[in-house]
Amino acid sequence: MKNIIIGLVVVCLGGVAYLILNFFVFERQKPVFQSQSSLPTHWNLKDDLVLQFSDESGIRSYSVEILLDSQTLFSENEVVLNKPKKFGISLPKPLTELKDGTTLQYKICVSDWSNVNFFAGNTTCVDVSLIIDTSTPQIEILARSPKISRSGSAFVLFKVKDIALDSVILSNGKNEFRAFRHTFDDIVLPPDEAVFGAFIAWPLENVLFEGSINVVDKASNKSRILLNFPKNLSAPIRKSNIRLKPEFLESKLRTLLDQISDVQYDDFADDRERFLFINERARSKDLEQILEATTTTISNKSYISSGIVPFTPLKNAIVVGYFGDERSYYLNKDFVSAVYHMGLDLASVRNAPIFATNGGVVIMRQYLGLHGNTAIVYHGFGLSSLYAHMSDSTLKVGDEVKVGDIIGYTGSSGWAFGDHLHLEILVQGYAVSVQEWANPKWIEENINAVFEQARTRLLEQIAAKNKPK
Repeated sequence: MKNIIIGLVVVCLGGVAYLILNFFVFERQKPVFQSQSSLPTHWNLKDDLVLQFSDESGIRSYSVEILLDSQTLFSENEVVLNKPKKFGISLPKPLTELKDGTTLQYKICVSDWSNVNFFAGNTTCVDVSLIIDTSTPQIEILARSPKISRSGSAFVLFKVKDIALDSVILSNGKNEFRAFRHTFDDIVLPPDEAVFGAFIAWPLENVLFEGSINVVDKASNKSRILLNFPKNLSAPIRKSNIRLKPEFLESKLRTLLDQISDVQYDDFADDRERFLFINERARSKDLEQILEATTTTISNKSYISSGIVPFTPLKNAIVVGYFGDERSYYLNKDFVSAVYHMGLDLASVRNAPIFATNGGVVIMRQYLGLHGNTAIVYHGFGLSSLYAHMSDSTLKVGDEVKVGDIIGYTGSSGWAFGDHLHLEILVQGYAVSVQEWANPKWIEENINAVFEQARTRLLEQIAAKNKPK
């Protein structure tokens, strides 16, 4: 029995010794490189690039080698005595001046303090390719809208010169707008030049507008120029008071709340609470869904590559509600709520067909609590049109819409007082003055002329470049 106990003790001690030697002295886990996903492909030689490694036994040493066309430009080896478990290596910059576009190869090897491999430790090697890019992007405005008004929008086409662009963003001082590549069929530009276009909005809730174009390339070089539009500070705000009749609320609110799955008519104390829910909470939820559709599902494809026509989707229509109306609602002479009307209400005959006046693709087709049966068509350069309160529509998401196609039929679905079309124009989620987009003169001066002016400018530049000296 004594021998058995001694044997078990020896086995246990041997096992412990094996674990200690195997996991702490002779562990075979290589150092982990943790920066692969965040490494850039281009380097401006100004910012430090740091590679992070980790190892439980500690980092023992590292080596760095810079190669150009298989020739070594630089090498170094360092021992790390304090055995850090996490260690960052700052990539050395080349000592000689190199042209933009030059590709450097970095070979970095890191060893740990394990005693495996005859006490040399475990080693991880990483190869990194970096293209030198020290030049900031060059931005040139080719053409733009002549002015911008509060609650309105504008269009700009511009050229960017850079070997590796990353992001091209327009700003109004508060909100950002993505820019889109644009090509003219009869114009070929050098590989490092590209034309971009975008609509930019001055939302009604913004008091100020400070426009700019902001470009960042893959080497983190940045450029910014101002969009000095002449500005019209006045906004087309009209005030109206709407009296809510109890009999209308009784029928309309019950129908609406039945169509919203997470609430019931009897969940509210009275019609005032029910109306506030629809006019504020349901409206806010609608706007969230509209914003998501008009910012995340838009594509680089444009259906208005050379110009557009006014948005007049309803024939023989009369305007029954303007964009920018400040609507105050009263129940039994008591003020209940106030909101801005962010579209244009058009009425014709009951169930009148709604026609597409500009081509596009359907990016939303669903029932929204306040807007009712709704479709959103994306046209290009961040521009979308929204059609709400429809009685019916056969469209589905992904359908391409051509000029003259029927989008749907007018109705009174959602929070509507009668059969009509609620039309909105959205610039990357921000509702803008529909009156502008229905005006032929505004369309011609602010959109179509910009396409033609930009094209003419590019052709003049190409002709001047090719002119014999």
